[in-house]
Amino acid sequence: MLHKWVISAFVIIVLSFGFFSYGAAASNFLLGSMTPIVRAAHDAGTALFQVVQVMRQSSQQADAIRALRIQNSELIARVAELEYIRRDNEKLRSALNRETVEMQFVMARVAGRSPSLLQDYLIIDAGAANGIRVGASVLIDGNILIGTIRETAEKSAIVQLLSHAGEKTEIYFLDAQVSSVAIGKGGGLWETQVPESITVREGEPVLSVGPPDFVIGYVEQVVRSDAGPFHIIRSNHPVSLADVRMVFVVK
Repeated sequence: MLHKWVISAFVIIVLSFGFFSYGAAASNFLLGSMTPIVRAAHDAGTALFQVVQVMRQSSQQADAIRALRIQNSELIARVAELEYIRRDNEKLRSALNRETVEMQFVMARVAGRSPSLLQDYLIIDAGAANGIRVGASVLIDGNILIGTIRETAEKSAIVQLLSHAGEKTEIYFLDAQVSSVAIGKGGGLWETQVPESITVREGEPVLSVGPPDFVIGYVEQVVRSDAGPFHIIRSNHPVSLADVRMVFVVK
Protein backbone atom coordinates (compact mmCIF):
# COMPACT_ATOMS: atom_id res chain seq x y z
CA MET A 1 0.00 0.00 0.00
CA LEU A 2 2.79 2.36 0.93
CA HIS A 3 4.46 1.43 -2.33
CA LYS A 4 1.42 2.57 -4.34
CA TRP A 5 1.36 5.98 -2.52
CA VAL A 6 5.05 6.48 -3.26
CA ILE A 7 4.50 5.71 -6.94
CA SER A 8 1.51 8.04 -7.11
CA ALA A 9 3.46 10.89 -5.46
CA PHE A 10 6.31 10.38 -7.85
CA VAL A 11 3.97 10.51 -10.86
CA ILE A 12 2.36 13.77 -9.57
CA ILE A 13 5.77 15.36 -9.06
CA VAL A 14 6.89 14.37 -12.56
CA LEU A 15 3.66 15.69 -14.13
CA SER A 16 3.88 18.90 -12.10
CA PHE A 17 7.44 19.47 -13.17
CA GLY A 18 6.48 18.89 -16.77
CA PHE A 19 3.52 21.30 -16.49
CA PHE A 20 5.58 24.06 -14.94
CA SER A 21 8.38 23.53 -17.40
CA TYR A 22 5.89 23.79 -20.25
CA GLY A 23 4.31 26.89 -18.65
CA ALA A 24 7.67 28.63 -18.34
CA ALA A 25 8.48 27.86 -21.94
CA ALA A 26 5.10 29.16 -23.04
CA SER A 27 5.61 32.27 -21.00
CA ASN A 28 9.03 32.83 -22.52
CA PHE A 29 7.55 32.28 -25.95
CA LEU A 30 4.76 34.78 -25.35
CA LEU A 31 7.17 37.38 -23.95
CA GLY A 32 9.46 36.94 -26.92
CA SER A 33 6.54 37.34 -29.30
CA MET A 34 5.11 40.45 -27.56
CA THR A 35 8.41 42.35 -27.19
CA PRO A 36 8.47 43.64 -30.83
CA ILE A 37 4.80 44.69 -30.52
CA VAL A 38 5.41 46.55 -27.26
CA ARG A 39 8.50 48.23 -28.70
CA ALA A 40 6.57 49.28 -31.81
CA ALA A 41 3.73 50.68 -29.68
CA HIS A 42 6.24 52.61 -27.59
CA ASP A 43 7.90 54.03 -30.70
CA ALA A 44 4.51 54.96 -32.17
CA GLY A 45 3.49 56.65 -28.93
CA THR A 46 6.74 58.62 -28.84
CA ALA A 47 6.27 59.72 -32.44
CA LEU A 48 2.66 60.71 -31.77
CA PHE A 49 3.73 62.75 -28.72
CA GLN A 50 6.34 64.56 -30.82
CA VAL A 51 3.73 65.32 -33.50
CA VAL A 52 1.34 66.70 -30.87
CA GLN A 53 4.14 68.85 -29.42
CA VAL A 54 5.00 70.22 -32.87
CA MET A 55 1.32 70.97 -33.54
CA ARG A 56 0.99 72.69 -30.16
CA GLN A 57 4.10 74.80 -30.76
CA SER A 58 2.87 75.65 -34.25
CA SER A 59 -0.47 76.76 -32.79
CA GLN A 60 1.29 78.92 -30.19
CA GLN A 61 3.50 80.45 -32.87
CA ALA A 62 0.44 81.12 -35.03
CA ASP A 63 -1.27 82.85 -32.09
CA ALA A 64 1.83 84.96 -31.46
CA ILE A 65 2.05 85.93 -35.14
CA ARG A 66 -1.66 86.78 -35.16
CA ALA A 67 -1.22 89.00 -32.08
CA LEU A 68 1.74 90.77 -33.70
CA ARG A 69 -0.29 91.35 -36.85
CA ILE A 70 -3.11 92.87 -34.80
CA GLN A 71 -0.67 95.16 -32.97
CA ASN A 72 0.91 96.14 -36.29
CA SER A 73 -2.52 96.93 -37.74
CA GLU A 74 -3.36 99.08 -34.72
CA LEU A 75 -0.07 100.99 -35.07
CA ILE A 76 -0.69 101.55 -38.78
CA ALA A 77 -4.21 102.81 -38.02
CA ARG A 78 -2.83 105.11 -35.32
CA VAL A 79 -0.23 106.57 -37.70
CA ALA A 80 -2.91 107.04 -40.36
CA GLU A 81 -5.16 108.79 -37.84
CA LEU A 82 -2.41 111.21 -36.77
CA GLU A 83 -1.52 111.91 -40.39
CA TYR A 84 -5.18 112.61 -41.16
CA ILE A 85 -5.41 115.01 -38.21
CA ARG A 86 -2.20 116.76 -39.28
CA ARG A 87 -3.48 117.30 -42.82
CA ASP A 88 -6.86 118.39 -41.51
CA ASN A 89 -5.15 120.93 -39.26
CA GLU A 90 -3.28 122.37 -42.23
CA LYS A 91 -6.57 122.71 -44.14
CA LEU A 92 -8.18 124.40 -41.14
CA ARG A 93 -5.37 126.92 -40.82
CA SER A 94 -5.65 127.67 -44.52
CA ALA A 95 -9.44 127.99 -44.35
CA LEU A 96 -9.27 130.45 -41.45
CA ASN A 97 -7.18 132.76 -43.64
CA ARG A 98 -5.37 134.25 -40.65
CA GLU A 99 -1.78 135.19 -40.22
CA THR A 100 0.31 132.55 -38.51
CA VAL A 101 1.24 133.58 -35.00
CA GLU A 102 4.83 132.83 -34.15
CA MET A 103 4.93 130.82 -30.94
CA GLN A 104 7.57 129.30 -28.75
CA PHE A 105 6.98 125.97 -27.06
CA VAL A 106 8.28 124.03 -24.14
CA MET A 107 8.19 120.30 -24.76
CA ALA A 108 7.31 118.26 -21.66
CA ARG A 109 6.79 114.62 -20.80
CA VAL A 110 3.55 113.41 -19.19
CA ALA A 111 4.52 112.23 -15.71
CA GLY A 112 1.09 111.47 -14.25
CA ARG A 113 -2.65 111.44 -14.87
CA SER A 114 -5.75 112.10 -12.80
CA PRO A 115 -7.23 109.00 -11.14
CA SER A 116 -10.74 110.49 -11.29
CA LEU A 117 -12.90 110.52 -14.41
CA LEU A 118 -14.33 113.92 -13.46
CA GLN A 119 -11.10 115.68 -12.60
CA ASP A 120 -9.32 115.47 -15.93
CA TYR A 121 -5.73 116.65 -15.60
CA LEU A 122 -2.17 115.72 -16.48
CA ILE A 123 1.08 116.25 -14.59
CA ILE A 124 4.07 117.20 -16.73
CA ASP A 125 7.78 117.22 -15.90
CA ALA A 126 8.42 120.89 -16.77
CA GLY A 127 7.51 123.95 -14.72
CA ALA A 128 8.41 127.50 -13.78
CA ALA A 129 12.12 126.83 -14.24
CA ASN A 130 11.37 126.12 -17.91
CA GLY A 131 9.38 129.31 -18.41
CA ILE A 132 5.93 127.74 -18.01
CA ARG A 133 3.28 130.02 -16.54
CA VAL A 134 -0.27 129.55 -15.27
CA GLY A 135 -2.83 129.95 -18.06
CA ALA A 136 -0.52 128.79 -20.85
CA SER A 137 -2.12 126.66 -23.57
CA VAL A 138 -1.08 123.01 -23.80
CA LEU A 139 -1.03 121.33 -27.21
CA ILE A 140 -0.44 117.93 -28.77
CA ASP A 141 0.36 117.12 -32.39
CA GLY A 142 1.18 120.75 -33.14
CA ASN A 143 -2.29 122.32 -33.22
CA ILE A 144 -4.62 120.34 -30.93
CA LEU A 145 -5.48 122.15 -27.70
CA ILE A 146 -6.12 119.81 -24.77
CA GLY A 147 -5.97 122.15 -21.78
CA THR A 148 -4.21 124.95 -19.91
CA ILE A 149 -1.66 125.19 -17.12
CA ARG A 150 -3.41 125.55 -13.75
CA GLU A 151 -0.56 125.16 -11.28
CA THR A 152 3.21 125.26 -11.54
CA ALA A 153 6.11 124.13 -9.43
CA GLU A 154 9.80 124.55 -10.14
CA LYS A 155 10.10 121.49 -12.35
CA SER A 156 6.50 120.30 -12.81
CA ALA A 157 3.06 121.62 -13.64
CA ILE A 158 -0.58 120.57 -13.69
CA VAL A 159 -2.48 120.67 -16.99
CA GLN A 160 -6.22 121.02 -16.49
CA LEU A 161 -7.90 119.48 -19.52
CA LEU A 162 -10.77 121.07 -21.43
CA SER A 163 -12.89 118.06 -20.45
CA HIS A 164 -12.35 118.68 -16.71
CA ALA A 165 -15.78 118.78 -15.05
CA GLY A 166 -17.04 122.37 -15.06
CA GLU A 167 -14.17 123.73 -17.18
CA LYS A 168 -15.44 126.40 -19.59
CA THR A 169 -13.86 127.05 -22.98
CA GLU A 170 -14.95 129.50 -25.65
CA ILE A 171 -15.27 127.57 -28.90
CA TYR A 172 -16.10 128.14 -32.54
CA PHE A 173 -17.83 125.76 -34.99
CA LEU A 174 -15.99 126.17 -38.27
CA ASP A 175 -18.75 125.08 -40.67
CA ALA A 176 -21.70 126.54 -38.79
CA GLN A 177 -19.69 129.72 -38.09
CA VAL A 178 -21.13 130.16 -34.62
CA SER A 179 -19.47 130.61 -31.24
CA SER A 180 -20.46 128.97 -27.97
CA VAL A 181 -19.02 127.88 -24.63
CA ALA A 182 -18.03 124.27 -24.06
CA ILE A 183 -18.40 122.85 -20.56
CA GLY A 184 -16.26 119.90 -19.47
CA LYS A 185 -18.08 116.79 -18.28
CA GLY A 186 -15.12 114.67 -17.22
CA GLY A 187 -13.85 111.45 -18.74
CA GLY A 188 -12.51 113.25 -21.80
CA LEU A 189 -15.94 114.65 -22.74
CA TRP A 190 -17.39 118.14 -23.09
CA GLU A 191 -20.66 119.55 -24.40
CA THR A 192 -22.30 122.82 -25.37
CA GLN A 193 -25.62 124.14 -26.61
CA VAL A 194 -26.53 126.03 -29.79
CA PRO A 195 -29.93 127.34 -30.96
CA GLU A 196 -32.01 124.76 -32.77
CA SER A 197 -32.11 127.01 -35.83
CA ILE A 198 -28.35 126.61 -36.34
CA THR A 199 -27.24 123.50 -38.17
CA VAL A 200 -24.26 121.74 -36.63
CA ARG A 201 -23.28 118.46 -38.23
CA GLU A 202 -21.52 115.47 -36.75
CA GLY A 203 -17.83 115.39 -37.66
CA GLU A 204 -17.61 119.18 -37.88
CA PRO A 205 -14.32 120.63 -36.56
CA VAL A 206 -14.48 122.60 -33.32
CA LEU A 207 -11.88 125.30 -32.64
CA SER A 208 -10.83 127.37 -29.68
CA VAL A 209 -11.29 131.10 -30.09
CA GLY A 210 -7.99 132.85 -30.81
CA PRO A 211 -5.97 133.97 -32.50
CA PRO A 212 -4.33 131.62 -32.71
CA ASP A 213 -7.14 129.13 -33.22
CA PHE A 214 -6.50 125.57 -32.10
CA VAL A 215 -8.43 122.42 -32.87
CA ILE A 216 -10.08 121.03 -29.74
CA GLY A 217 -12.16 118.23 -31.27
CA TYR A 218 -14.85 117.18 -33.69
CA VAL A 219 -18.59 117.04 -33.14
CA GLU A 220 -19.44 113.53 -31.99
CA GLN A 221 -23.16 113.80 -31.28
CA VAL A 222 -26.01 116.27 -31.84
CA VAL A 223 -29.19 115.77 -29.80
CA ARG A 224 -32.24 117.94 -29.19
CA SER A 225 -32.52 119.44 -25.74
CA ASP A 226 -35.68 118.74 -23.71
CA ALA A 227 -35.18 122.01 -21.82
CA GLY A 228 -35.75 124.34 -24.77
CA PRO A 229 -35.15 125.05 -28.47
CA PHE A 230 -31.49 124.03 -28.40
CA HIS A 231 -29.23 121.35 -29.73
CA ILE A 232 -26.82 119.71 -27.30
CA ILE A 233 -23.45 119.21 -28.97
CA ARG A 234 -21.17 116.56 -27.46
CA SER A 235 -17.55 115.87 -28.28
CA ASN A 236 -14.27 114.67 -26.79
CA HIS A 237 -10.55 115.07 -27.35
CA PRO A 238 -9.64 114.05 -30.93
CA VAL A 239 -6.96 111.63 -29.70
CA SER A 240 -6.87 109.21 -26.81
CA LEU A 241 -5.21 111.03 -23.92
CA ALA A 242 -4.14 107.67 -22.52
CA ASP A 243 -1.71 107.46 -25.44
CA VAL A 244 -0.29 110.98 -24.98
CA ARG A 245 3.32 110.89 -23.82
CA MET A 246 4.55 114.37 -24.81
CA VAL A 247 2.89 117.81 -24.82
CA PHE A 248 3.87 121.29 -26.01
CA VAL A 249 3.28 124.25 -23.70
CA VAL A 250 2.95 127.64 -25.38
CA LYS A 251 5.32 130.16 -23.77
